[in-house]
Amino acid sequence: MSPSNAFASHIAWGEETTWGTPVAPTKFSELVSESLVGANPQLPAEAVRNVTRHRFFPGVKSHGGSFEVELMYDGYLRLFEYLMGEGTSLLTGGALAFEHTFKFIDALPVGLTFEVERDQVAWRYEGSLIDGATFTMEPDQILRASWNIVGQQGIEQATPASFVAPPEEMVLHTELTGKIDTAPFTVLGATVAVANNLQADKKAVGVADIVKPVRGDHRDITGTITIDLDDNAELTRYLATPATEFRLDLEYKNSVAIETTFFRQVFFAMTKCHFTDFPANIGGAGPIIVTLPFTAMFDTGGAIDALEIRIQNEETAVA
Repeated sequence: MSPSNAFASHIAWGEETTWGTPVAPTKFSELVSESLVGANPQLPAEAVRNVTRHRFFPGVKSHGGSFEVELMYDGYLRLFEYLMGEGTSLLTGGALAFEHTFKFIDALPVGLTFEVERDQVAWRYEGSLIDGATFTMEPDQILRASWNIVGQQGIEQATPASFVAPPEEMVLHTELTGKIDTAPFTVLGATVAVANNLQADKKAVGVADIVKPVRGDHRDITGTITIDLDDNAELTRYLATPATEFRLDLEYKNSVAIETTFFRQVFFAMTKCHFTDFPANIGGAGPIIVTLPFTAMFDTGGAIDALEIRIQNEETAVA
């Protein structure tokens, strides 16, 4: 038997109607990498008789890890909904262009079933929630998303679903623009990270799997922007007491119209940010480039939370 090969890999997912009850996948994606693991712990008994342990029993099952994909404009709406909590759709064009808005809410969604095809071996991860994600925006790259998931259990999937390719409208580095407040700036690189900080290790007597995860701490939204050091504007923001807040917008916009003036878009809006460090150091001759870390916070007086994500494409609803 020949060894399994990553060339035959993919990931797929579908939304459950009851947490932990598996469903067939409805969406598929190619993978850059993944580290999903199903934990089936075998625990030693604590009796002290005998020098060498001689008895063990099964512990509580769970799963977790991450997977990274190169984003397309279509096909990932359900993942964004599970990251943020809520997704709504609105027809913005004449008939084809829809805008999907993803906002934070306190309640957690039901759950997802993931399937990872590893050539000759496939795994199913049931009762999954998205604990966080990191979006990486770099030159010469498609927009990358690394999704962190936690959930009930991971088991072998005897008959995995066949791969169905999503529409290949790539979210390209050449389509990204950025603004600080209302001023455009040249984006040399950026990241946006959401950490939902779910408590994913809650256990109960009488069940073989973890209890459905709950919120265990505050949600964190952080990131970085990489820019040329061309004036003191950002340093002034950082050194102010307290640090000066700013709005940060990062927008991808495809050049091919869906209809008339409506285009595919991915838009990250953060209205209340502040820099958390200012590492403006010299490493050699040439331009001084700085990567500035920031955090985004809940804006009690604004129309949106710390982060709002909007996607415009041809999908009619979040699915």
